[in-house]
Amino acid sequence: MLIGSTLILGPIPARNLDPMILVESQPPEMRGYVVLAPGARTGPPGTTDERAWIGIFLAGNAEPEVLRLTEIARTRVEFSCIRDELQKAGKEGWTVRLFEAPERLLRDFLSTLDADPLLKVTLDSLDVRHIEALLAGSPVRRGLLERSDLTGDLPRIELVRVSTIVDELGLPFTLPQLQLGYEKGGMELYRLDGVTAAPASDASPKGASPAGQPQKGAPRAGGKKRPAEPVKPPFRPSAAPVDEADAVLVIFQRLFRSFRKKGVDCLGRRWEDALRSAVERVRFLGPEFQPDALTHSTAPMMLDLILEVVSSAPILKRSRLRDGALLLIADIYDKQYDVLESRGLVDRVEQAYLRLKK
Repeated sequence: MLIGSTLILGPIPARNLDPMILVESQPPEMRGYVVLAPGARTGPPGTTDERAWIGIFLAGNAEPEVLRLTEIARTRVEFSCIRDELQKAGKEGWTVRLFEAPERLLRDFLSTLDADPLLKVTLDSLDVRHIEALLAGSPVRRGLLERSDLTGDLPRIELVRVSTIVDELGLPFTLPQLQLGYEKGGMELYRLDGVTAAPASDASPKGASPAGQPQKGAPRAGGKKRPAEPVKPPFRPSAAPVDEADAVLVIFQRLFRSFRKKGVDCLGRRWEDALRSAVERVRFLGPEFQPDALTHSTAPMMLDLILEVVSSAPILKRSRLRDGALLLIADIYDKQYDVLESRGLVDRVEQAYLRLKK
């Protein structure tokens, strides 16, 4: 269901495995979800007998978050009402699957339930350049990009964090590579640095507003503001602790930010073209490299990006750019040696330095 998770059990017919027993038997450290999938489509989207899936999201001792997913909406379901939901649909033809998932993936997916997408795109009539331009023009600084395919037997939902504008690193925005691609279906963009409240009605289609319903806290006739009703906060997995992986991200982001200043000084107006070409060459060798959405495994590839920029610089400017890069790499090697050593990155930094010296 969520791309990036691992199927560890199923599919098993629901008549042979009670999904409630499966959920209640999971250990406290379990991070994942159970999916109940129906058989063949029973009705078109938007009808009372439309096809629907039930997802039960687990995170330790907290009460599971339960969703009913259709092709046009996501609705919360009380955990105690799952049996009624199953009895209403009938167990015949239903299957049960158990997935294990990274905690951040669960957190990102559940965060979309309480947010309105700031951008919704139908991809069927757009090419990659148009999609890239739409995202690059978005006001979102840090976003969560969602691609979904609900046409198969099981929903496929892919989430990736993106920086949709040229940030302080000066890196051009490029579309992340997705397993679902960009050929057809829909795509939504959510804000990560502050979300917009979702509609009050759980039964409303995702991203839609209930017609004729005033927002909570909106002024009544007469100008008096109605106090917002207390809302039970939804289940959220605990935030992942900050570790040395985050330190690695900071080290290489700062390294490239400093190198960018030297690159602009040396190359002037040619800097953007040189950077764009260098990004393409690095991604050719490592397609997972997303300079505007680094991970702890791709952050060291900033060294490769620096090497590509230096090697492609005009001969008369290359020496100055190389000297600046050598000083910056030597600086992180000296000041951040312990972190680099703990992540097994000392050799990689040394190799980059020696390649520049040649």
